[in-house]
Amino acid sequence: MVNAPTVFLMTLLLAFQGVFAETGNGVSEYEGQTLEQIEFKLEQIDRELDGLARFTLRSGLGNIGWISKRDHRPNNKQWVEITLAQEAEIDRIVLAPVIWNDAMKGPQADALPEAFDIIVGTGAEDEGRVIASLGAEDEFLPRIAPLVIRIPPTKATWVRIQPSRLSADARTGNYQFSLSEIMVFSGERNVALGCQVRVSSNIGGWGAAGIYKEALVDGFTPYLMDASTGEDSNAFKVFFNEGQRFSAVIDLGEEVPVDEIRLHTADASEYVPQLVPGDFGLPADLLIEGANLPNFSDATPLVAYQKGSLYQLGPILSWYLPETSCRYIRLSAPEGYEIPESDMQPFCVILAEIEVVSKGRNVAKGKAPKIPRKPGIALLFPSELTDGRNHFGDILSTSEWMDQLARRHDLEAERPGVAAALQLRYEQQKAKLIRISWIAAIFGAGIIFTMMIGRMLRMRAIEKLRERLAADMHDELGANIHTIGLLSDSANASRESEEEWEMLHRRIRALTEQTGRAVRRCSKVVDDAANYTDLIEDMKRTARRITGQFEHSISIEGEEYLGRFSSQTLLDTYLFYKECLVNIYRHSHATRFQTHMIAAQKEIILTVSDNGQGLPEGLAGDAPPSLKRRARLLRGKLSIEKREEGGTRLVLKVRNRKWWQGKGGISSESKVAFGSLSQTETP
Repeated sequence: MVNAPTVFLMTLLLAFQGVFAETGNGVSEYEGQTLEQIEFKLEQIDRELDGLARFTLRSGLGNIGWISKRDHRPNNKQWVEITLAQEAEIDRIVLAPVIWNDAMKGPQADALPEAFDIIVGTGAEDEGRVIASLGAEDEFLPRIAPLVIRIPPTKATWVRIQPSRLSADARTGNYQFSLSEIMVFSGERNVALGCQVRVSSNIGGWGAAGIYKEALVDGFTPYLMDASTGEDSNAFKVFFNEGQRFSAVIDLGEEVPVDEIRLHTADASEYVPQLVPGDFGLPADLLIEGANLPNFSDATPLVAYQKGSLYQLGPILSWYLPETSCRYIRLSAPEGYEIPESDMQPFCVILAEIEVVSKGRNVAKGKAPKIPRKPGIALLFPSELTDGRNHFGDILSTSEWMDQLARRHDLEAERPGVAAALQLRYEQQKAKLIRISWIAAIFGAGIIFTMMIGRMLRMRAIEKLRERLAADMHDELGANIHTIGLLSDSANASRESEEEWEMLHRRIRALTEQTGRAVRRCSKVVDDAANYTDLIEDMKRTARRITGQFEHSISIEGEEYLGRFSSQTLLDTYLFYKECLVNIYRHSHATRFQTHMIAAQKEIILTVSDNGQGLPEGLAGDAPPSLKRRARLLRGKLSIEKREEGGTRLVLKVRNRKWWQGKGGISSESKVAFGSLSQTETP
């Protein structure tokens, strides 16, 4: 039959299992992960985001990109095709969306197709093949980030983007196709830059000057290069008067093959709105030459730039070149940029950085330009023209920049789901904590209830013990009183013999005293069992009473430590000692005995020695059963041996154990000892 404590413990066990069991109602993607794994995932995302380029959008005037005609049909056939300058092995295609500034949602990609194919071919007669297809299942919308599409290395001379389902434009809700930039990478090189473009249609009307197909391959995106690494840098600035010519020479240190030039225009105004136009500081004509002689007598023109419409100007101007070996690079302008409303030095050239690229490496980085010092020329921050940094920090390669923006989009899209899963786990942990609190309260109440039940059981045990002692006392007193009556009758009958009458009188007197002592002894043991402290006095008194005619000595060491032991231990020690003396008196035929007790913090050592005849041969080395029983009550270690000078030595070692029986209760073994008190004859 299952008792109440077992049911209580089983209930608690089931409750705790329910608390710590993993719930299955979390975010499905993270359902099988632990709280620590989700926290680590969120930390990983935040740590990676800190190292990625940021979305900083351009402001001011510039081209938007290309936008097709509108149609009410989402499957209207629109497309764009880029013919590469020569066949190339391509491995990545990047689509930068046209960005619409929504009044409610903020910046959003406008009319980026919901589904499209990427088709490549190797010649005019080649119908091409689909190398990538994206649809709604790829979940790439909404976004403002560039869309990076990685493909197996594929040789191609043309690339076509052909939507199968268009998106509605933000202004009218009609369907159209728009892109800000298309980049086709072969390794780190954008082989689509400046290439020929064909489109299915062009939108006309207002703003058409900033919306044209060539904008798809001019290298201008809606973003400013805002890397998360590196310190910001001032723009290079030179101011001069009318009629003066600007030039700067960069010594690359050795002859290198140059295949690309990148010019970063200055973010000349940090104010909102901008204080200056977007082309501020960029001359109308700019010539970049390469040479191997310092006097440029062997100069080769690399870039001859002429600024046209503001729609043809962006933050980064890039030119791919036929590979040209040179050591010196010269940047010159016949006329500077004319600063409006300036009274002093009205012309200037302001640039953030010039990159001279050789096989993907900026060989001009860290090479300070040399600029002639002439009267009327004010020069600021010349070394920062080639320090590898722009207004925001480090300058990245175009491919790395696009990859980082695309990765930031993916992480920012993933992060809310991870944060939601983490929040859900925290809420579940909070709910578990509440349940644990309730269970702890119930458990505490159960402990109190159990203690109360235990106390009641101990009280019942004491009551039963008292009843038994009362019965023993009744039996012993009844027998003694009956004996006294018989002796009294005998005394009356023997009045004629004075000697016999005196003998009977002494026996009656001794029996009366014995009965009184038995009553007092039993009452004291019952009343003081829980608060017993008279061990030393009881030992001395018992030694005098039982072996009063013997020579005996008793010594105690460490009496102050006895208070550290439970009352039950002290009482059982006294009963053990009393039984020892009874055995010595009855069986040893001794004339002298010694008692020595040592009390320490952790144990009591009781030694009792006599000069008697010792143990019988059959019991050599073994204690009498009554002593072993009492030692067992104490959970002590008992040893007995013969003394060399004759007699027996008995040693009891008792550890200091705070038994629960010693805190108000009486052990079942002690009941036997208590019961035997009433039947022990005093010699």
